[in-house]
Amino acid sequence: MKTSGNTNNDTTETNAINQQQQNTFDSLDKEYQTARITTHLRRGVGLGFLSQGPF
Repeated sequence: MKTSGNTNNDTTETNAINQQQQNTFDSLDKEYQTARITTHLRRGVGLGFLSQGPF
């Protein structure tokens, strides 16, 4: 049987875990957006494609 002290502890721990998950998801979303923008803006750069004629 749980006492009110344990319930309060459980709620605090749950809130901390939820906050940590939210921070992780926010960080991953930022990284994804940065990678997506970089990929679309720099297509063909560094893949061996040259705008110059044949050597």
